Amino acid sequence: MSQTQFKESLRRSYRNWKRRKNRVLPTEVPLPFFYAKDINATKEYFSGFTDERENSLSGFSDGFRGHCFLCNENVLFRIDISGDGSAINWRETLVCPHCKLINRWRSCLHVFEAVCKPTEDDRIYLTETLAQIE
Repeated sequence: MSQTQFKESLRRSYRNWKRRKNRVLPTEVPLPFFYAKDINATKEYFSGFTDERENSLSGFSDGFRGHCFLCNENVLFRIDISGDGSAINWRETLVCPHCKLINRWRSCLHVFEAVCKPTEDDRIYLTETLAQIE
């Protein structure tokens, strides 16, 4: 084994040890996932936040005020409203004016940061397809 291979093996062992040492315990998982027994329980939790007022377009013509986790700023999220008057797809809209990410991407990164606590040295494989950002 060459010295380079040995160093890489040592780095990998250290990273694995560090992950085991810093593994996420159930109490550290963000709400509501801490309480959820399975995916159905999580869906049930979120169903309590949906009502017809949320899907109406009144009050959202300028956007939606909120806090972007990635930018760490209060922003006015852009809402993509369909022309046919159908319900707002909250998962695929709420675009941050700074980082240009939609709600789903920001949510995934927020949960990933909270649960995995990655470091700059970690190798991360992204499965998201490449999308064109406006």
